[in-house]
Amino acid sequence: MRYGGAGRDDEADSPYYWRDNVAIVSVGIDIGSSTSHLSFSRLKLRRELRGLSSRFVVVERTLLWSSDITLTPYTAGGARIDAGAIGAFVGDCYERAGLARADVDTGVVILTGQALKRENSRTIADAVSARAGDFVCVAAGDHFEAVLSAFGSGSVELSRETGRGVLCVDIGGGTTKLSLSRDGRVVRTGILSVGARLVSWDTASRTVLAVAGELDAFRPAAVRPVVGQPIEPGAEEALAAAAADAILAAATGHADALNPAAVIPGSDFREMETAELITFSGGVAEYVFSRQDRDFGDLGRAIGRQVRDRLAAGASGARLVATAGGIRATVAGASQYSVQVSGNTVSASRAAELPLRNVPVMHPHLAVDTTGAEETTSAEETTSAAEVASAVVRELELHRHELAGAVAFSLRVGELPAYPRLRALAEGVATALDRFGLPAGTSVVVLTDRDVAQSIGRILFSELGVRRPVVCLDSLALEELDFVDIGAQLLPAGVYPVVVKSLLFSPRASIVVAASPASSSPANSRM
Repeated sequence: MRYGGAGRDDEADSPYYWRDNVAIVSVGIDIGSSTSHLSFSRLKLRRELRGLSSRFVVVERTLLWSSDITLTPYTAGGARIDAGAIGAFVGDCYERAGLARADVDTGVVILTGQALKRENSRTIADAVSARAGDFVCVAAGDHFEAVLSAFGSGSVELSRETGRGVLCVDIGGGTTKLSLSRDGRVVRTGILSVGARLVSWDTASRTVLAVAGELDAFRPAAVRPVVGQPIEPGAEEALAAAAADAILAAATGHADALNPAAVIPGSDFREMETAELITFSGGVAEYVFSRQDRDFGDLGRAIGRQVRDRLAAGASGARLVATAGGIRATVAGASQYSVQVSGNTVSASRAAELPLRNVPVMHPHLAVDTTGAEETTSAEETTSAAEVASAVVRELELHRHELAGAVAFSLRVGELPAYPRLRALAEGVATALDRFGLPAGTSVVVLTDRDVAQSIGRILFSELGVRRPVVCLDSLALEELDFVDIGAQLLPAGVYPVVVKSLLFSPRASIVVAASPASSSPANSRM
């Protein structure tokens, strides 16, 4: 059967089947500082059979085709990513997979790492859209990339399943991202300017091709690679040892001993050493788990070996876990067939303009106890406006690179939303927007899990005097890493249609808990 979009499935001929089932093709395109890759997946979605819900959930994912991992192309001098070459790569992938643009229903483009910081990142996204389609485009800054790595590696799900703290260490080309997950949520992220391709060389002649300034943050004083000169004997191992020192210092609670220049602003390495399980993702993970041994003319192989040997020697108290993520610990695509309607109690300011598309949903972590009415009321009353503001600002900082025309916040109101709780939520959001310095014209969407959107809107507009474009919607089920499209109000019903787009990751294979990283068998597979 040819790959197909919605409605093309040989398993069900009944027209009634397609009222509650959808089949779509999704694409995930990852463009990083060092490597890029693409994959197509076929998704089956089914309507939830609870009440009159119109929400579809993914029940099956099948990988249709996956590209080789290719080095991200740069123009001469390395200042700009070659957008034309990226577009050609995407077009070639479609052709090799036997798919036309019309065959793909939805997808996501991820710009990460150093690629995001290049001056033409917007041009890259446009070039991809021209070849692939108008999909969700996620400009993932360092800390949001750490969150993506935690989800893509399976660390978040593993923390939910086991009830243990899981530390994911994603070692890429320009940075190393550490994320600590507990109970299915990323609670800490820390970023180091340590990566495999901060120095690169020709594999045949060993002539140094590029040296990034960030290398000085952990480079031993006696080792100074020079572009155009052969890399000195022993320099590769010395640089890799210094990189491994920095990575494991951050992972084991010794980040304060690092060169401050090696730490990306906003990093929080607290409690990293309390993780009971540790896993690795990104390109260097292939060497840590002995799944790769090829030399790509950078520090990746040597760093992976250094980290692997030190963990085997007991450098960390956490137990090493090998997951399916590895270098492909990224999104496999997106689902946009989760359609919900909000309208029991809604509120919108006069300045609000709809529709809005591809708005990132942020989830401020607020204390809400739902174990019982008495406990819930107590938890709600102890959440102050200042705490709400701090939680919202943290989310804004995490998603800083995604903030374009609109932002959305999903707020857990709790079982008994009394006025003090609603006032704290509204005041906290308003304070956070001003403290962060969000431009006055940016649309703000407040999404609640209870029918209180009208009350929160009234507090924002009438009591706090907020004049921003704000839309408050109620009774929506949203998850981490969701994006939403919000349509104009439908009259006379007074409801707002909301399309929820969820980032999807490759199905996680069985987790293998290794006694030591050296226990895996070497493999010489192509990266």
